[in-house]
Amino acid sequence: MTRDIPKKNGDNVVQLPAELAERIDNRIADTGFQTRDEYAIEALDQMLTHIETGTNAPSQQTDEETEAVKDQLESLGYL
Repeated sequence: MTRDIPKKNGDNVVQLPAELAERIDNRIADTGFQTRDEYAIEALDQMLTHIETGTNAPSQQTDEETEAVKDQLESLGYL
């Protein structure tokens, strides 16, 4: 089943529950990301890459990137 996804400037828009958005906002200052969108895109991209490659080995990423992924996974209840 497909449904129309809202778009903004040609990009798909994902609606976050208010609690999750607030949790991301609270972590942005500690990660170096400028916006909630930047944070969420990076975390989702890394999580999907991990899932698609099926690897558990750490990738060559910065400490900041690692923390962003950990924060996102924690905010989603995986950690």
